[in-house]
Amino acid sequence: MKDEIKKKVSKSELRRMKRQCTKRNNKLQRGTPWYFFDFFVFMLTVATFAFAARAVIVEPVRVRGSSMEDTLYEGDYMVVEKLSYLIREPKRGDIVIIWYPNYDEFTCVKRVIGVGGDHVVMKSGENGYVSVNGVILDEPYISSMNVHDRDEVVPEGCVYVLGDNRTVSKDSSNDLVGNIPVQNIVGRVCCIAWPAERISSVG
Repeated sequence: MKDEIKKKVSKSELRRMKRQCTKRNNKLQRGTPWYFFDFFVFMLTVATFAFAARAVIVEPVRVRGSSMEDTLYEGDYMVVEKLSYLIREPKRGDIVIIWYPNYDEFTCVKRVIGVGGDHVVMKSGENGYVSVNGVILDEPYISSMNVHDRDEVVPEGCVYVLGDNRTVSKDSSNDLVGNIPVQNIVGRVCCIAWPAERISSVG
């Protein structure tokens, strides 16, 4: 009986039936609804990872204003990494993104001049200078040295920050800003990412 059935089913018919079965299986396993669902899950995973990386690891930030010239210019895109200060304290010379105390609407970029316990002295005038713990700083990066007279000790858990363009910078030398709590630091600027001709590390 089986032999008779086999004889009645031609080879071409078997191939056609096989193609139909394969097509049906593909439709069930990789049908259009499932394909779009898989694509959506993939894109959601990529987006989640990107947002998490931006919030926790690195973030591109555009420079606003001229307070860090000639190191950073308005319109530059800098890369801010956010992991360093989870394992170490900020150090002198770091360029950081900070929140001003009592101001929540924007961040700014400044250079760390002093850390907790440092004695910072600033002298204005033609021969003005900044000293930390009795040592006058060599600051080839500054655009202008116009500073206010200051003489203070940085509280523990805080940093003393200045802009490189001190004529226009609103920083720790301003009584409205003062010392910055370490928890107000968003991250450390590690490099300039754009424009292409200015790509370089900073700090």
